[in-house]
Amino acid sequence: MEKFDKQMAIDVIEDALTCIDTPHECGLAIGLCGAFYMSGLISKKEWTAFLRRIPADSYLPNSDEISTSDDVRKGITGRLLN
Repeated sequence: MEKFDKQMAIDVIEDALTCIDTPHECGLAIGLCGAFYMSGLISKKEWTAFLRRIPADSYLPNSDEISTSDDVRKGITGRLLN
């Protein structure tokens, strides 16, 4: 595998940003932006510009899909971390 350079990182992020229709795809794009920023391949200015292109409401969970009923939680064994 060849080493990533700045242009390759930007190309990967641009590819991810072309398809951000689901929360998973938005998470992937956000993760790539963060990884390339933390590795020094993109600047903070570029990082924030990429993140602004991802609509905030596209990766927030839909409240209709979240169930907090006790029936759902009965089968869960584990502990909540606060």
